[in-house]
Amino acid sequence: MKNIFKRPETLIGVGIGGFISAAVMAGKASVKANQIIDDTEYYENKDLSLSEKVKATWKCYIPTAVTTVCTIMC
Repeated sequence: MKNIFKRPETLIGVGIGGFISAAVMAGKASVKANQIIDDTEYYENKDLSLSEKVKATWKCYIPTAVTTVCTIMC
């Protein structure tokens, strides 16, 4: 029996699915990150710098980055 993951059609399908998943996940992460930034600015009563925004929200984008890397590997 042939290994299913060596077939190019399977890898193309997984790549397309991963691309769509990464796009959806990035959109959801952006909404979550925006909410975190808004809450932090409201409670600290100041505008955050770019580096402070990145430090507050980088964890939101980990699943998107993992999905993107796996999609690129396909």
